[in-house]
Amino acid sequence: MTSIRLGLLKRLIIPMLLVSLLASALTYWLAWGPAQLAFDQSLADNAWALASRLRVIDNKVVVDLPNPAAQILRIDHYDEIFFAVRDEAHHTILGDHDFPNLQTAQADQALLAYYATMRGEPVRVITLITHIDGKEVRIGVAETLRKRKRSQSEILSGLMILESLLLGVFVLVVWKAVGSGLRPVSRFQEELDMRKPGDLTALHTENLPVELAPAVKGINDLLARLDSSLRTQREFIADVAHQIRTPLAGIQTHVEWLITRHANDEKSRQSLELVLSSVKDLTRKSNQLMSLARAEPSRCNPELFEEVRLDLLVENTMQHFILLADNKLIDLGFELTPTSARGDVFLLRDLLDNLVDNAIRYTPEGGRVTVKCRTMPDSSAELEVEDTGPGIPEQARTNVLKRHVRLDIEGQKGAGLGLAIVNNIVADHNASIVIADSHANSGTRFVVRFPA
Repeated sequence: MTSIRLGLLKRLIIPMLLVSLLASALTYWLAWGPAQLAFDQSLADNAWALASRLRVIDNKVVVDLPNPAAQILRIDHYDEIFFAVRDEAHHTILGDHDFPNLQTAQADQALLAYYATMRGEPVRVITLITHIDGKEVRIGVAETLRKRKRSQSEILSGLMILESLLLGVFVLVVWKAVGSGLRPVSRFQEELDMRKPGDLTALHTENLPVELAPAVKGINDLLARLDSSLRTQREFIADVAHQIRTPLAGIQTHVEWLITRHANDEKSRQSLELVLSSVKDLTRKSNQLMSLARAEPSRCNPELFEEVRLDLLVENTMQHFILLADNKLIDLGFELTPTSARGDVFLLRDLLDNLVDNAIRYTPEGGRVTVKCRTMPDSSAELEVEDTGPGIPEQARTNVLKRHVRLDIEGQKGAGLGLAIVNNIVADHNASIVIADSHANSGTRFVVRFPA
């Protein structure tokens, strides 16, 4: 996966680094050139000083330079100074006899600078050719490179420090600039990350950069098509579930009537009871499909939520479970205190129905199911359904909230939709659900907490 940020940084920093290196080389050349020229000019002054002391005596060239003055030419705190004055026969008139061969410019009075070696150490040499009374004289002055190297090192160090600081500042500025330029992308990502599952509303397009507009438009078009497809699917499921409820109710009534008519015919009665069980199971599944369609996050509108008394909701909806609990000799009890939560009363009824229906179905005969609701100290509301059934293994508690996931419990049938419906309704209400062990020796507690 490629990164736009890294790509931009590479395309900006690498050329900037190359430009910086080129600028450093140019700056070094501009700084070292005048320094080198100043050092050479100092040597040239010595050469001209020697040229001014030339004399011709008895047709011989001599240098009118006392020893103290010659020693002054050699004074330097860092480098050693060498000089030589030679005639046209290359005989040394004055100075160091081991001075390197003098290379001179062709023109008279012209200076020539070059590097050489003197007594095993590199030196910088300035040579001058001049004439006095028609006689050619060559003058050479040299010095070791200690000051030059020191100055060169100081220039390089200063440039490296300066260029490093400038490059660091440039990189920081580029990094900040790229980060600022990509901030709309980060906001776009944050908006997507903050969306709840099932939220298919269009993305915001206010203050959108031109570069992001095509991508956002494409995503919005995709969301619109997906929302239309899902809405069609949900409406189809809800319509089918609604349409089959009436025929199923009629079939159930006729089968129950046939069972009473054939009560003495054991085989007929057993067959009819199997048909009745299948009809009841199909009716339950169609009801769950309708609940699932209602609980889809994209269909829930929190703006329409109202204050719902959970204790009254339990009292009003538990009546039809009493007979189901009595048939299995299950003690269906209630511990209710006045408790309110904001929500959709129909969805909350579906949540309660599915939790209690599951508890009764999975609790063996002679067991106990308890429904509780209470207000917590932080003003949040809790709804709890506790049973003495087989319990849910800890490693399976997350998966049972997904669609079509069922525990492998003998004698129990279902489509694995009940807890998925509960989980959707919990998400719709920005609530939380915890699956824990029952306070009894076995069983499960489902605790739903609604925000204050």
